[in-house]
Amino acid sequence: MGLRSRQRRLAGITRESSLEAFDEQVKTTLQEHLAHSQNDVAAFNLLWKGFLGKLGYALVGFEILSVWYAISTTSILGLALIAGIKIASCTAILLTKTYVTEGDQYVPAQTLSVGLTLVWGVMGLLGADDALRRSTVPLSAIYFAGVAASVWFMGSNTKAEVARAKQLAKLETVFRQ
Repeated sequence: MGLRSRQRRLAGITRESSLEAFDEQVKTTLQEHLAHSQNDVAAFNLLWKGFLGKLGYALVGFEILSVWYAISTTSILGLALIAGIKIASCTAILLTKTYVTEGDQYVPAQTLSVGLTLVWGVMGLLGADDALRRSTVPLSAIYFAGVAASVWFMGSNTKAEVARAKQLAKLETVFRQ
Protein backbone atom coordinates (compact mmCIF):
# COMPACT_ATOMS: atom_id res chain seq x y z
CA MET A 1 0.00 0.00 0.00
CA GLY A 2 1.37 3.39 -1.02
CA LEU A 3 1.86 6.45 1.10
CA ARG A 4 -1.04 8.36 -0.44
CA SER A 5 -3.46 5.46 -0.01
CA ARG A 6 -2.42 5.18 3.62
CA GLN A 7 -2.87 8.94 4.08
CA ARG A 8 -6.34 8.80 2.52
CA ARG A 9 -7.38 5.88 4.68
CA LEU A 10 -6.14 7.60 7.81
CA ALA A 11 -7.93 10.80 6.81
CA GLY A 12 -11.17 8.86 6.21
CA ILE A 13 -11.24 9.40 2.45
CA THR A 14 -12.58 6.40 0.59
CA ARG A 15 -11.97 5.49 -3.00
CA GLU A 16 -15.57 6.36 -3.96
CA SER A 17 -15.35 9.90 -2.62
CA SER A 18 -12.07 10.48 -4.44
CA LEU A 19 -13.70 9.27 -7.68
CA GLU A 20 -16.63 11.64 -7.12
CA ALA A 21 -14.19 14.51 -6.74
CA PHE A 22 -12.46 13.43 -9.96
CA ASP A 23 -15.80 13.23 -11.81
CA GLU A 24 -16.70 16.68 -10.53
CA GLN A 25 -13.31 17.99 -11.66
CA VAL A 26 -13.78 16.51 -15.16
CA LYS A 27 -17.28 18.01 -15.37
CA THR A 28 -15.98 21.43 -14.34
CA THR A 29 -13.12 21.19 -16.82
CA LEU A 30 -15.51 20.30 -19.65
CA GLN A 31 -17.79 23.21 -18.74
CA GLU A 32 -14.82 25.57 -18.75
CA HIS A 33 -13.69 24.18 -22.11
CA LEU A 34 -17.17 24.71 -23.55
CA ALA A 35 -17.24 28.28 -22.23
CA HIS A 36 -13.82 28.97 -23.76
CA SER A 37 -14.95 27.50 -27.08
CA GLN A 38 -18.05 29.68 -27.08
CA ASN A 39 -15.92 32.72 -26.26
CA ASP A 40 -13.58 31.85 -29.14
CA VAL A 41 -16.51 31.58 -31.55
CA ALA A 42 -17.93 34.90 -30.34
CA ALA A 43 -14.50 36.53 -30.68
CA PHE A 44 -14.13 35.19 -34.22
CA ASN A 45 -17.60 36.45 -35.15
CA LEU A 46 -16.76 39.92 -33.84
CA LEU A 47 -13.43 39.86 -35.69
CA TRP A 48 -15.09 38.80 -38.95
CA LYS A 49 -17.83 41.42 -38.60
CA GLY A 50 -15.17 44.04 -37.88
CA PHE A 51 -13.39 42.99 -41.08
CA LEU A 52 -16.63 43.31 -43.05
CA GLY A 53 -17.09 46.79 -41.56
CA LYS A 54 -13.60 47.83 -42.67
CA LEU A 55 -14.35 46.43 -46.12
CA GLY A 56 -17.27 48.87 -46.23
CA TYR A 57 -14.84 51.77 -45.74
CA ALA A 58 -12.72 50.42 -48.61
CA LEU A 59 -15.80 50.28 -50.86
CA VAL A 60 -16.72 53.87 -49.96
CA GLY A 61 -13.17 54.87 -50.95
CA PHE A 62 -13.56 53.01 -54.23
CA GLU A 63 -16.87 54.74 -54.92
CA ILE A 64 -15.25 58.14 -54.33
CA LEU A 65 -12.38 57.25 -56.65
CA SER A 66 -14.84 56.15 -59.33
CA VAL A 67 -16.57 59.55 -59.13
CA TRP A 68 -13.16 61.19 -59.52
CA TYR A 69 -12.52 59.05 -62.60
CA ALA A 70 -15.99 59.85 -63.98
CA ILE A 71 -15.24 63.58 -63.82
CA SER A 72 -12.76 63.21 -66.65
CA THR A 73 -14.75 60.79 -68.81
CA THR A 74 -18.43 61.79 -68.77
CA SER A 75 -20.64 64.73 -69.63
CA ILE A 76 -22.13 67.12 -67.08
CA LEU A 77 -25.52 65.38 -67.07
CA GLY A 78 -23.91 61.95 -66.77
CA LEU A 79 -21.64 63.24 -64.01
CA ALA A 80 -24.62 64.55 -62.05
CA LEU A 81 -26.36 61.19 -62.39
CA ILE A 82 -23.21 59.28 -61.41
CA ALA A 83 -22.56 61.58 -58.43
CA GLY A 84 -26.13 61.17 -57.17
CA ILE A 85 -26.02 57.41 -57.50
CA LYS A 86 -22.57 57.23 -55.86
CA ILE A 87 -23.73 59.35 -52.91
CA ALA A 88 -26.70 57.02 -52.44
CA SER A 89 -24.38 54.02 -52.83
CA CYS A 90 -21.95 55.36 -50.20
CA THR A 91 -24.89 55.92 -47.86
CA ALA A 92 -26.10 52.35 -48.43
CA ILE A 93 -22.60 50.97 -47.82
CA LEU A 94 -22.25 52.94 -44.57
CA LEU A 95 -25.70 51.78 -43.42
CA THR A 96 -24.71 48.19 -44.22
CA LYS A 97 -21.47 48.67 -42.27
CA THR A 98 -23.52 49.91 -39.32
CA TYR A 99 -25.74 46.85 -39.65
CA VAL A 100 -22.86 44.39 -39.58
CA THR A 101 -20.87 46.06 -36.80
CA GLU A 102 -23.65 47.32 -34.52
CA GLY A 103 -26.75 45.38 -35.57
CA ASP A 104 -28.73 48.48 -36.58
CA GLN A 105 -30.00 49.91 -39.89
CA TYR A 106 -30.94 46.66 -41.65
CA VAL A 107 -34.09 47.90 -43.38
CA PRO A 108 -32.67 51.24 -44.63
CA ALA A 109 -29.55 49.50 -45.97
CA GLN A 110 -31.64 46.85 -47.70
CA THR A 111 -34.07 49.39 -49.16
CA LEU A 112 -31.36 51.66 -50.50
CA SER A 113 -29.35 48.76 -51.96
CA VAL A 114 -32.40 47.29 -53.70
CA GLY A 115 -33.40 50.74 -54.97
CA LEU A 116 -29.97 51.34 -56.46
CA THR A 117 -30.07 47.94 -58.13
CA LEU A 118 -33.47 48.75 -59.63
CA VAL A 119 -32.19 52.11 -60.92
CA TRP A 120 -29.22 50.33 -62.49
CA GLY A 121 -31.53 47.76 -64.08
CA VAL A 122 -33.88 50.45 -65.43
CA MET A 123 -30.88 52.28 -66.90
CA GLY A 124 -30.01 49.08 -68.74
CA LEU A 125 -33.56 48.62 -70.01
CA LEU A 126 -33.73 52.21 -71.22
CA GLY A 127 -30.52 51.77 -73.18
CA ALA A 128 -28.17 53.96 -71.16
CA ASP A 129 -24.59 54.27 -72.29
CA ASP A 130 -22.45 51.26 -71.32
CA ALA A 131 -19.80 53.49 -69.74
CA LEU A 132 -22.49 55.11 -67.61
CA ARG A 133 -23.83 51.72 -66.54
CA ARG A 134 -20.32 50.50 -65.69
CA SER A 135 -19.76 53.63 -63.61
CA THR A 136 -22.90 53.03 -61.59
CA VAL A 137 -22.60 49.32 -60.81
CA PRO A 138 -24.47 48.82 -57.50
CA LEU A 139 -21.56 47.73 -55.31
CA SER A 140 -23.70 48.52 -52.28
CA ALA A 141 -26.13 45.74 -53.24
CA ILE A 142 -23.30 43.24 -53.68
CA TYR A 143 -21.80 44.32 -50.34
CA PHE A 144 -25.20 44.12 -48.63
CA ALA A 145 -25.88 40.64 -50.01
CA GLY A 146 -22.47 39.38 -48.86
CA VAL A 147 -22.81 40.95 -45.42
CA ALA A 148 -26.37 39.71 -44.94
CA ALA A 149 -25.32 36.18 -45.91
CA SER A 150 -22.36 36.28 -43.50
CA VAL A 151 -24.50 37.56 -40.65
CA TRP A 152 -27.16 34.96 -41.42
CA PHE A 153 -24.60 32.14 -41.28
CA MET A 154 -23.01 33.46 -38.06
CA GLY A 155 -26.23 34.42 -36.38
CA SER A 156 -27.72 37.86 -36.14
CA ASN A 157 -26.88 38.66 -32.53
CA THR A 158 -24.51 41.53 -33.18
CA LYS A 159 -26.09 43.81 -30.57
CA ALA A 160 -25.57 41.18 -27.86
CA GLU A 161 -21.99 40.52 -29.00
CA VAL A 162 -21.12 44.22 -29.01
CA ALA A 163 -22.66 44.71 -25.55
CA ARG A 164 -20.78 41.67 -24.26
CA ALA A 165 -17.49 42.90 -25.71
CA LYS A 166 -18.00 46.31 -24.06
CA GLN A 167 -18.82 44.64 -20.76
CA LEU A 168 -15.71 42.45 -20.95
CA ALA A 169 -13.58 45.50 -21.75
CA LYS A 170 -14.99 47.27 -18.68
CA LEU A 171 -14.28 44.23 -16.51
CA GLU A 172 -10.70 44.05 -17.79
CA THR A 173 -10.10 47.70 -16.93
CA VAL A 174 -11.57 47.18 -13.45
CA PHE A 175 -9.36 44.15 -12.81
CA ARG A 176 -6.23 45.94 -14.02
CA GLN A 177 -6.70 48.80 -11.55
